[in-house]
Amino acid sequence: MKKTILYIAMTSCLFANETLVIEKNKIFEKVVVSKTMQATFSLSGKNKHQSILEHSIKKVSDIAKKGGCYGGEYRVRPNYIYDKNIQIMDGYSTYVNFKCEFSDNKLYEKVLDNIKKVDTLTLSQGEIKYFLSDKKKESTIENLELKALDYGTKYSKMLDENLEEYKNCMIAKLSFREESFHNPANLRMMKSTQQSDESTIITTPIDNKKSVSLRGNYTFKCEKK
Repeated sequence: MKKTILYIAMTSCLFANETLVIEKNKIFEKVVVSKTMQATFSLSGKNKHQSILEHSIKKVSDIAKKGGCYGGEYRVRPNYIYDKNIQIMDGYSTYVNFKCEFSDNKLYEKVLDNIKKVDTLTLSQGEIKYFLSDKKKESTIENLELKALDYGTKYSKMLDENLEEYKNCMIAKLSFREESFHNPANLRMMKSTQQSDESTIITTPIDNKKSVSLRGNYTFKCEKK
């Protein structure tokens, strides 16, 4: 359920040249329901042959990207050990990570299940959380800006009706500052698992609400009657 919460943060008045100047700020907040989740996972591995690691990463990358994930940049580095101060090459190692966006966790489970079938790599699951897309954030901010403008217009009218010595109150200046986006509840899933044939079970975060806040900084001016 969406709701809007308004807070009055500060009001101050200045008098100059028969003009009343009122400076005020107010926070507008809207709780938005998100239907999209975001998750990360990484893979690491060691092998005596560089080509085997590269082949495994390519297979994982194809699976991940078909499942709506992105990322996948990697390097295969040589490993060295020392024996009596002599450097000896000991195979290769690699590390790669991906980020995924999905609305159905069963699709994400399928991606992980297929990735776990790839040999030589160890899978580590990262954080799963609901998030707002850039488009959704932008539309929410625009909605709050309209609410802030509507509030300023009504506040100007209220000043006109209640100030006996002043008239023609108006918004002289209005600026905005985005407050931090807050997700009431994220589910952190940090676990490392060796490849196996067992199916992956993903627990969906309970709270999919995201709070978006916008601070409106107002300067009102009223003329002396």
